Amino acid sequence: MKSKVILLFLLTISLCGCSVRHSNSVPEHLRGLKNLTVFPNDNKLIYHISFKRNTIYNKSQKVLIGRMGDIAVDHSGRVYIVDIQQKMIHMFNPTGRYITHIGRKGRGPGEFVVPPSITITSNQLYAYDLMAVRLSIFSLDSFTLTKTINLNLIKQDSIKSLSRYWINQIIPESNGRLLAGFGPQAVQFNPELPNFNADSLYEKYYFLNDKAKFISNEIFQEKKAKYLIAKVGGNYRIANFSFIPKSIMTVNKSGYIYSTKSNDFLISEYDSNGQYLGAFYYPFQKAKLTRKAAMESQNIHFGTKYRQSIIKRNALPKTWPAINDLKIDSQNRLWVSTIVKNMKVYQWWVLNPNGKLIARFNWPRNKPIEVIKKGYIYTRETDTTTGISKIVRYRIVMQKHSANTPSKKRIVNVSYKLKNIDRSGGR
Repeated sequence: MKSKVILLFLLTISLCGCSVRHSNSVPEHLRGLKNLTVFPNDNKLIYHISFKRNTIYNKSQKVLIGRMGDIAVDHSGRVYIVDIQQKMIHMFNPTGRYITHIGRKGRGPGEFVVPPSITITSNQLYAYDLMAVRLSIFSLDSFTLTKTINLNLIKQDSIKSLSRYWINQIIPESNGRLLAGFGPQAVQFNPELPNFNADSLYEKYYFLNDKAKFISNEIFQEKKAKYLIAKVGGNYRIANFSFIPKSIMTVNKSGYIYSTKSNDFLISEYDSNGQYLGAFYYPFQKAKLTRKAAMESQNIHFGTKYRQSIIKRNALPKTWPAINDLKIDSQNRLWVSTIVKNMKVYQWWVLNPNGKLIARFNWPRNKPIEVIKKGYIYTRETDTTTGISKIVRYRIVMQKHSANTPSKKRIVNVSYKLKNIDRSGGR
């Protein structure tokens, strides 16, 4: 009996020691989070992942797209590409053959003042024109405009917290509901305004119905990515930069919301009503940021000179953020691109819906992954000589590691465990 008590005592001490060690790997500012799951960063990978180049989308005898804007892919594999110059949406079939275009430049129904951001949900294409503050909805059966939602009609004056905010992001859901992200108007980014504080600005999220009416209180808010500001040529210039932490949000097909503040490898999860469920964290060694690297990172941007002038006039963070981008595929897996020491690549982590690492790979920065859908990735690739861009589709090949079956890794929950929720759509 005495030996059993001693054994139990030693086992308890051992487990406590492990909990303390893993808990201490979490930054102090994250330790108060409820439902925080900490994963070790030494997981053996379940899958080896590779890619096979498949199809190119960018031109035909009828059209040559110049600067490409947003892209989207529907359930049948058709590809939609926003044309920045012509302010229209080009459509290709899955094999790369050009089909037609949707919308055009203008201010009338189905027309765009600025190149829209596009999303596909329930066989409809949603095109949000930020300047017109208008959402145009097109049928993907007939390719015709079926509805226009004027987002200027929202009575924002009645919501004090949205004073001088406007909609800068719209995520449509299959039930017709819209998740709207509100950001501060650019006029607020003037350091000469009274009580100016760029660090106190937030992105705020609400649910709207298909008539652009509020159907929820504020769901949650994320601190807005800090803009760097400098006086260049007598005028204030503002810009955001890839080395400044930002908020990234994405939604899976079941309506679950995943959000991250890119400074840490921390991803928070909310249910389809915006209720916080929990978060998971990976310890991550962030890459050192130098002023030279910050300057060189602007060579791919328009307005490179004035952006570099802003960098010269500001103090910079000591490191790059941990995360560059966050996406969800059609199987509800999370794809997280991280910033590593090699500035020519991003390291992508593929996680299951609960945050468990299943695969990891490096991918060239100059071929950004735009969409992940039905076993393919769609990348944006630009010819450095001509400046002409194209969308390239690659087939994803995942092979289970046979040499070493991954051992079960201990997951330490800093507070309490996540409830057993099926994030694939089941309840």
